[in-house]
Amino acid sequence: YEIYQCDWSSDVCSSDLAGCPPSELNRRLSWHVLPPRHNVGRTRVPLDPQSAQGYFRVINSDGRSTWPPAGSPDRRIVDVSTRALCVLQVIGGLGYGGVQRSTYEMARYTVRQGWRSIVASNGGPQEDLIESVGAEICRLSSIRFRPVAILRNAFILRRVVLERGVDILHARTRPGAWSAAIASWLTGVPMVTTFHAVFGTRGPGKLAYNAGLLRGRKVIAVSKFVLQHIMTVYSPPADKVVLVERCFDPERFAPDLIAPERRLALRESWGASNDMPVIMLAGRLSRWKGQDDFVEALGRIAALPWLAVLVGGSRGSGKYERDLKSRVEELGLGGRIVFLPATDEMALHFAAADLVVYPASRPEGFGRIGVEAQAMGRPIVATGHGGSLETIRDGETGWLVPRSEEHTSELQSH
Repeated sequence: YEIYQCDWSSDVCSSDLAGCPPSELNRRLSWHVLPPRHNVGRTRVPLDPQSAQGYFRVINSDGRSTWPPAGSPDRRIVDVSTRALCVLQVIGGLGYGGVQRSTYEMARYTVRQGWRSIVASNGGPQEDLIESVGAEICRLSSIRFRPVAILRNAFILRRVVLERGVDILHARTRPGAWSAAIASWLTGVPMVTTFHAVFGTRGPGKLAYNAGLLRGRKVIAVSKFVLQHIMTVYSPPADKVVLVERCFDPERFAPDLIAPERRLALRESWGASNDMPVIMLAGRLSRWKGQDDFVEALGRIAALPWLAVLVGGSRGSGKYERDLKSRVEELGLGGRIVFLPATDEMALHFAAADLVVYPASRPEGFGRIGVEAQAMGRPIVATGHGGSLETIRDGETGWLVPRSEEHTSELQSH
């Protein structure tokens, strides 16, 4: 058995164990009866302040709920006075989206606090970046809402929790939340979740799928809009949901960090002269992100001088991207609209643009693009719903376009 620092749960009376020498503590813990729903014992035991501070939990090293007899050679007590808290984040793919960026930033923050950080995912281009800040990577199988995949990942997470002494599970996706919830139930390690967006609720199956994110002890909402959605649709206890608004990274998104020659070089690679207005839409190619409305609006201002850049790339078959490019040619805008893949250099790309557009047809939970563009000193035109209402000051730091049947015309006029 290993004793690790923790700050929650109480299954053993602390007065029975406080101040015990290691040998006596080990003997008394062998009397502890495991809770029926846990595979791992729990204690909340303040020890001698001179040896260690805080509370402790007891982990069976092989993950089983049976206790070996007293004197067994695998019984051991570990000095916990210098043990660091360990946080395991659970996510899907590590691409270039806002959720992945938040995962990286939390991993970096955790390591800087002197804690240990582990990120469980099914891989992606951001793995190297996360490892570069001192976090560990754990590979999961495909993150999908399928019972077999969820159970497989749950047991992977259970093993990681037990082997690496994880203290907190933090799930950021719906299928990941279901796997993490099972792992939390099997190990007794607490789980928190983050609602990064609002999800469709059509039908009981969809609601059940979404409800995985409500199984955390605390549920984090990334904006007031998401918080209101959670309380209205799912009606959890009010003290369970916590508002923790997302942000931008000032270590990356600051105009002074971008050398003017880098900005000019990037614009030249797009074919834009120094005095040519560059309009940018950032986000993966998806119908609800509004690239089709953007192209139609550009077609209506073709007489004006501009160059447009769409940054993000496509997923799946790429049909939507082909449709967009076909429409660009139909409008006679070939050579004036540049399609670029996803990149980790968004600060540089925003600096090279003059105006950023985000015409999402569905409300974003937060809208990180709008905040990062403003951090780089760029005004933004965005659809006036969701998180954008909280992050853009209409007429001051950007313009909010009402979502309506005339959405394309509104974009054109702005």
